Amino acid sequence: MVIEKKDKEELKNLFDEALSKSATYKHIEGVNPSRIMFDGVEYYIFIKNLSPAQLSNGNPNIWRIQLPIREVFEQIKESALPFILLGYDSANDIYTTWNPHWAKQRLNVAKSASFYSRLNIQ
Repeated sequence: MVIEKKDKEELKNLFDEALSKSATYKHIEGVNPSRIMFDGVEYYIFIKNLSPAQLSNGNPNIWRIQLPIREVFEQIKESALPFILLGYDSANDIYTTWNPHWAKQRLNVAKSASFYSRLNIQ
């Protein structure tokens, strides 16, 4: 299975386009991660392409994103702003997300943090 990967600029543009229909959405700064405001609340957003997890059990329903250690994640982790982590599925043009508090806690804790999703519920 070939997965179409979007670069960070494309991911940001798709997200901005989807939310631009809302009068309360504003892109503040950054590409990926970026800061946005929605309904008067500011957030950090990070979007990454989803891909098959390729686990030893061969289950094609399990997908994931992996986040390496990055300096910019320290700034996000220390911030009081909520952190929204999105996985983008280009084949189905849909996002998946994880609990914002849990995702923020896992930033920069390990060499690479994996976040799993089930394809059938994305």
